[in-house]
Amino acid sequence: MAKVRDAAYRQNLTNKREMAPIFESHELQLFRKLEEVDYLIACISSEATTCCVSSDYCREYIRIHVTDMIDQIAEKREKEWKSKSRKAKRRTS
Repeated sequence: MAKVRDAAYRQNLTNKREMAPIFESHELQLFRKLEEVDYLIACISSEATTCCVSSDYCREYIRIHVTDMIDQIAEKREKEWKSKSRKAKRRTS
């Protein structure tokens, strides 16, 4: 049992040690893009408020649709990566 915990503990340390610099190397670019998205969402929210849409409804609507968009983007990327992987395997065969 101790070996399992030790292995899990070591993996956790590795994850933390490796993930921080990877994330930090992309953090500024990600931050800037999220600022752009925040501005667009603020515009949508402002327009909705002008049209008498309640702020709670607007916030939930945006949350649901942005989450759906993120899922769609991830699915598209995964398909593209799988396709590229298959093409690369064919070339090496």
